[in-house]
Amino acid sequence: MDEDELSWDPESDEMPEECGMCGLPMGRRKFGEPMTPCPRCGDDSHRRLDKRVATGSISTSMRTPPTGGRRKCGIEERHIERVSGETGHRILIHRAIDRRSNIYSERVFDADTGMELRRVEEPLSEHQGRGSAKKRTT
Repeated sequence: MDEDELSWDPESDEMPEECGMCGLPMGRRKFGEPMTPCPRCGDDSHRRLDKRVATGSISTSMRTPPTGGRRKCGIEERHIERVSGETGHRILIHRAIDRRSNIYSERVFDADTGMELRRVEEPLSEHQGRGSAKKRTT
């Protein structure tokens, strides 16, 4: 696929896409048209190759309902796309929290190159002092 096929025309409702699973270029598709399965891996999710700069973040999550009188869900999975504050590059974060099996997993990728930047796999009980649980210094 050449660079012209990957460029985006703001006057058109077509945008170049790649397979959401393996990254194979899938050509162009108009908004609203059905997605075709990837010829390489068979996945039917597509990722739009929008080269415009985003300043926010996109997050999707999946949760299982709480059980046994617990307040928090048993399994939580999040997929986050945002711009890194350190590098200014788009990054993808895949985070899974399994409270039932005591597992915390996080993988961070550069969205443009697909290179893995960080991998954390540890017992959830040992994953403390991060994010909103950080101890504040005054």
